[in-house]
Order: sequence, then structure tokens, then C-alpha cells
Amino acid sequence: MSASVSSATNLAPSGDTGTPSGNSATPALAERLTPGQRLVCERVINAFETGSAEGDYSNITIFADGPNDIRQVTYGRAQTTEYGNLRELVNMYVEAGGRFSEDLRDFVPRIGRVALVDNTAFKNLLRRAGAEDPVMRHTQDIFFDRRYFQPAMHWGDQNGFTRALSARRTQTGKPSFHCTTR
Repeated sequence: MSASVSSATNLAPSGDTGTPSGNSATPALAERLTPGQRLVCERVINAFETGSAEGDYSNITIFADGPNDIRQVTYGRAQTTEYGNLRELVNMYVEAGGRFSEDLRDFVPRIGRVALVDNTAFKNLLRRAGAEDPVMRHTQDIFFDRRYFQPAMHWGDQNGFTRALSARRTQTGKPSFHCTTR
């Protein structure tokens, strides 16, 4: 059964802002971002990660940046890795009941434990889900916000960043810039 986008709208637990502390208060910097400023931050990250300001939800890139420099899949609009958080993203999608959920279900426990970088079926399912299923696109939006954007906003608050695009000198005197994720 194919799920609609609306069936995936409640992927985030009630009151979950994605802040690392688990505090239900939204970080102050995130509160000050206008929708336009947030969009600029997301578009910069998307362009850096996938070569498109809109982001490429089906993008798969292979880098030798996994544990011990092994090759791994990086996937999605803002790119998450096979040995990082890809299992969490795919599990969220499976639980949301997306079009390719049942086909991806058996891969979930293997992601990050068994190399899938050369598994054509797995990569094709990810590509198709990102390209063809609005549930995957919606799931990625929630995932990247929860896993990366909100923690980055919290980090910015904790480290003295006060504007959407901020700069300051670190303790070593080097400049540090903060826009959004990672």
C-alpha cells in the first residue's frame, strides 16, 4: 500500500525539537531565523552536498570516508552516510509506509553493519524512493532537520553565534563560520 505525504507528517515525536539536550525549548538562534534565512542556509548545504540548491533527494555518492577509509554510500538531499545515520533515515521511511518501504525493510538492520556500497538493488531502491516517492522526500526533510539542522542551531547558541550567518574567532584565533548543519 502506498502512503501519502500526509501520513508521514507526524514522524517527529510530539514536542521533539531535535535539540541534543532533549530540552523541549527551541534554540534561540532557530527562533530568530526567518523562513527566508533558513531557506538560504538549507540551499547552501544542499548545493554543497548534491550540487543543487534544491537538493537531490535521490543522490547517492560513494566516498572512501567510512571507518578505516572504506567506501560507503552517502545519500539524500543533505547526504547522510551508510556508517553514520543512514539506517535511522531508512528506518523512518520504512515506518512512514512509503512506496518502497517493504523493499527496503530487510536492508535496515544491515545498514552500517554489512557493506552495502556495492549492492545495486539497495542503491537503486534508495534512488527510486528519493526520486519518485514524496514520503521519502518528506522523511528526509524531517530527518535532516532533526538530526543536523536543530543540533547545529543549538551548537550556534552555545558558541555565541547570534545571526543567521555568523562569524567569530575561536580560542586559537581562527575564524569560525556558522550557517547550519554539520
